[in-house]
Amino acid sequence: MKVNQRQIMGLPSRASKRPFPWLLFSLLSILLALTLSIWRPAAQAAPDAITANGWTITPLIANGEEGFTTLSVGRVGDNGRTVVAGIRNGRTGIFIVQGSSVTEVASDSTILPGGLGSISFVSDFGVAPQGDVLFSANVAGGSLPAGSYAFRSSNGTITQQQPTASGFSHTPSQLTSDGRWLAQQSVGTFPNHTDTYQLTNGTTATPVFSFANSSAACVTHTASQTTPTPTAWWPITIKRPPFPSSADAAPPNWA
Repeated sequence: MKVNQRQIMGLPSRASKRPFPWLLFSLLSILLALTLSIWRPAAQAAPDAITANGWTITPLIANGEEGFTTLSVGRVGDNGRTVVAGIRNGRTGIFIVQGSSVTEVASDSTILPGGLGSISFVSDFGVAPQGDVLFSANVAGGSLPAGSYAFRSSNGTITQQQPTASGFSHTPSQLTSDGRWLAQQSVGTFPNHTDTYQLTNGTTATPVFSFANSSAACVTHTASQTTPTPTAWWPITIKRPPFPSSADAAPPNWA
């Protein structure tokens, strides 16, 4: 029998060496390296709420969610009801958002009850303390003369608000805490016209003041709500020619 030197030294012969385990190890190493190069940690979900400076901010709605392609303005009432303006499913208007539930209040496709007409554009809106949605809108095609009017949406029912005359400009976004707002009307042809202000809760409109303008005594004025209280102050700035003038009227307290 032929004995080689490796057998005498107790070593396995070259013929008995098996490279297969080393080949398997190399293949497993390559697979592991490929896996690590492809794998990435899963992205963490956005937090439900953001806390900053003691405030907790909870995301409510965003473009691309619940059919919205555009969001412009959002307002919240005292009872927590949230109303947003935007475009949803191709309809431009205002919508109540509550969790994942969205309810249309009024849009450019809304037909008003009682044959009043159709809304073409919602120009302003606010949320009353009890949760009703107040809004002003341009209306045409019905019993109302074409123009801007104020409306209240309560439990899905829309009713027109006082004053109902055509030509009043309503600002329901500037509500007092008891749910009143200013309505302003200009009658006549500029510069010979009369401006009238009324304070209204939608049911009763109370005249506040009015004044006449003419080419000889043209008046520029600004009215805006400065505090959301039942006895709110609206500063009225009145200027007469020659301009500029520092003659400012003292703000009345309209309770």
